[in-house]
Amino acid sequence: EVCSSDLRQFPGENNSLGRIKFQMPNPYAIYLHDTPAVSLFDKPRRAFSSGCVRVEKARQLAGLLLQNENAPQHNLLLDIESGETRIQPLSQPLTVYLTYFTSWVDEAGRVQFRPDIYARNGLLLRLLRHTDQIARDGRSTRQLAEAD
Repeated sequence: EVCSSDLRQFPGENNSLGRIKFQMPNPYAIYLHDTPAVSLFDKPRRAFSSGCVRVEKARQLAGLLLQNENAPQHNLLLDIESGETRIQPLSQPLTVYLTYFTSWVDEAGRVQFRPDIYARNGLLLRLLRHTDQIARDGRSTRQLAEAD
């Protein structure tokens, strides 16, 4: 018999999500969060996560998000240090885009490449090989990718 349960940590300085969590509505339960493991930001490969995104300067981000709210910045720092859980919704929604790039052109015009740690490039390459078919026979990109 399989039992279903939730595992939760108490809030505080040792919580693996840190002291600040930025919730965003999405079907995947992905959010941005602080971390007590700040040494992870010094590592060249930092994909140590179960799907959420660590924010290196979470307090600064929180301050920016609350800049136009009725909560002064000094209150934010007091709230964080108090150890009490506080939910502070934004009065205006903010759109957040999480993107994944393994190559790009930098400011100097050089193409940069990075490892494809999520193995997403294979699908993209298959789709690029069949762009003429997409236009010709109307199959969806998903159908073409699965057929290859």
